[in-house]
Amino acid sequence: MTARALDDAGLTGTVTASAGAAYTAPEVLNGEPATPRSDLYSLGCALYELLTGTIPYPDAAGPAAQAMAHLRRPPPHPSLVAPQLGDGFDAVIATAMAKNPSHRFASGQALAAAAHDALLRAGLAPAPSPVSHNEAVPAETASAGQAGRRRLLIGSTAAIAVIAAGVAGFSLTAGRPSADPHPTTATPTSTAPIVADNRLPELLLPTEQLSAVIGLPTRVLDDLTEPTYHYEQSCGPAFLPGTEVAYANTGFTALSGQNLTRADVGGQFLGRQVVIALPSAATATRFIARQQASWQACRYNFFSEPADGEVPPLEIQFADVVPANGVVTMTATKKSAPQHCQHAITAHNNVVVDILACTEQSGDPAVTIAQRIVDRIRR
Repeated sequence: MTARALDDAGLTGTVTASAGAAYTAPEVLNGEPATPRSDLYSLGCALYELLTGTIPYPDAAGPAAQAMAHLRRPPPHPSLVAPQLGDGFDAVIATAMAKNPSHRFASGQALAAAAHDALLRAGLAPAPSPVSHNEAVPAETASAGQAGRRRLLIGSTAAIAVIAAGVAGFSLTAGRPSADPHPTTATPTSTAPIVADNRLPELLLPTEQLSAVIGLPTRVLDDLTEPTYHYEQSCGPAFLPGTEVAYANTGFTALSGQNLTRADVGGQFLGRQVVIALPSAATATRFIARQQASWQACRYNFFSEPADGEVPPLEIQFADVVPANGVVTMTATKKSAPQHCQHAITAHNNVVVDILACTEQSGDPAVTIAQRIVDRIRR
């Protein structure tokens, strides 16, 4: 459906089963068949309105202008309207309202989990998991004004969690088949036994394999047993695996990792390999969805960090987030060297595999390392 057709039809911005212009996915506006991911886009619009009290593009007057806004303008940032939300919901909305359907959440549960995580990060929800149909919204003890706002935000996310859970099982548009032609970006879970914490160190690749994949002689700088770095910059975890910010509130039970540097040139950082045990396969799957949402907000942004011991200062620019075959990747290019760093994250059963590999060659080194570690988990 084109913007002109919307105007001629006299559609309004009211939420209906087929959605009006204010809630319609770009591919549907372009005349493509609607899919469950089109419904997730509409759900993202509804979440934005619940959080901010306004539709995503309130300055676009009329159905035709609304349609053009959804086709051409980037997803809005709810934090610009409601600063108390922080930037967590910016990433959730950016993923839910991504122009490319394959870049959106893979399911309603994934959207609900990411929204709940953003609520936790904003300090507005004490519960450890998304609100279910039977869970009551917790009482607040803040001042009357603060309490009202907190109840509104928590209630909004609770509503989205309930609605999103339903979207995963069926299409919001009556009569539509549930098959989704867009490839899933969620990491499949496994029915294999839970991986024990003491197995994590043996899952890491030896330096000879790392050297072959990265294309440079690689050595281990140091070992990791806990999440590291508390980044002030929100895009820090999009660059470096295994950070405190990323794994806060996950309930992880163990971590094993290594910082990697070049063996023949002192101080040249080559990446990090990390494996983290979470309580269950479902927890790991939700974590991957949340990370994908968080990374979306960092696309094409610049990121820098100061020198740290043997590791020199770093300034990079991110590229796009690419989900494929159960692995979510994001590549960053260094400004000071002909080197790109690929961050890849995936999960097998309850283990999250979080990899950064920096190389001067083309290819997907982090993806290769992650896939080889998954092969080790399966043994």
